[in-house]
Amino acid sequence: MLFPPRADPAPPFLPKSNRYEAHRHWSFKLLSKVIIAGNGGKVSLVFGLTPTDTGSHLNPRDPSKIVFDPTFVPSEQATQVYLLDLCNKVYGGDRKILKMMKDSCPMREFGDWLHEQSQSSNPLEAYSSSCEGADSVPVPSDVFDSCMIAFDESTSDNGTIVHDGEAVKVLAIRGRSNATLWSPFAEQAEDWHAVEAWTENEKSNAPAGAGGFFQTSFDSWVYDTLRNMRVSAYTSSAIALACASAMILLTSRSVTVMLFSAVSIAYVLAASSACLIGLGWTLGVFEIVLFSLLIGIGCDFVLHFGHAYTLPPGVVSKEERTRRALMHMGPSVLGSAFTTMSTGIIMMFTTNLFSRKFALILAMTIIHSAIGSFIVFLALCDCIGPSSTCSRGSERQKAVVSEERIVTFDKSIQKRPL
Repeated sequence: MLFPPRADPAPPFLPKSNRYEAHRHWSFKLLSKVIIAGNGGKVSLVFGLTPTDTGSHLNPRDPSKIVFDPTFVPSEQATQVYLLDLCNKVYGGDRKILKMMKDSCPMREFGDWLHEQSQSSNPLEAYSSSCEGADSVPVPSDVFDSCMIAFDESTSDNGTIVHDGEAVKVLAIRGRSNATLWSPFAEQAEDWHAVEAWTENEKSNAPAGAGGFFQTSFDSWVYDTLRNMRVSAYTSSAIALACASAMILLTSRSVTVMLFSAVSIAYVLAASSACLIGLGWTLGVFEIVLFSLLIGIGCDFVLHFGHAYTLPPGVVSKEERTRRALMHMGPSVLGSAFTTMSTGIIMMFTTNLFSRKFALILAMTIIHSAIGSFIVFLALCDCIGPSSTCSRGSERQKAVVSEERIVTFDKSIQKRPL
């Protein structure tokens, strides 16, 4: 069972009745915001770089270094023709991928510049000394780098060409996608996957000198961050379930109790999520953070009952173990549930929506944790639970220790008020 993604990637922090939140909604209707949203997000197809992370993941002061793609050789005539034709594929045709921007295709602008300079009665000195009279793309391979560098230095620098003074290292084709940073998550995903699929298909048809180009966009970074957060929310559920099961197995040394615990915790997570989805929740930034809290709280009660069930040593009937677990741990679990629910009820009257959502998810988790521990887990233990746990030592030592611990355990239970 999966949460649907939020339609609005920027979640509101205050209710709509609040003046600040009303101003935020009003600002999205400004002409400037409408124009920006209508133009789409900026996307670049980058040639000459290798997308890699060379920095230290543990040290933010050690950033990643730029890695050039050695297979990118733009001076080859086949590569020049491919890059020129690629602009027509990107901006036009039946499979239009991106919307054209001003100064967005360096190879096309380079060809226009060559034609203009070759027809001019007074061409630039940079053209005359570097291009050897070339009037269109492709140009001879031995003059491409010097001619392209002259073009870049004689025109406005928009960042689509990167060189080291001797050779062209990076070229970028820029355009605008349909989705923006503020578009619904589903539209961002559709747009990103469309460009990515088109890019992978084009790379298979590109000449060897074109290298392995890729797409990049600030809006895609935001989408990728939200996507990874969604995946992490579900992955953390599986990790929490596995860790809780491992802890129960190590402490109880009973595979059966471990399986009962896993089933009960899975019920808590599934039932709480289903209730929140039924209440109209979608998975945004706030909800992902709160979902991680649900996972931790949902394991708590079951772990306590699992430990209490396996506490009596030796051979003790499953009915007696269940009764002792309920008598020994039940009041503490109920007290914890009451205090946590009280905190959640108080938070429901706060102003900011994050605290309200926190209160709601807290209440749902506590309710289903109580059901999962008192009903699901204890019912399974009482019906088909084990009567003994694995232990070490000789049978005589186990019998003596078991008898002493059972007497002590019974006395502690009798002294506790119901």
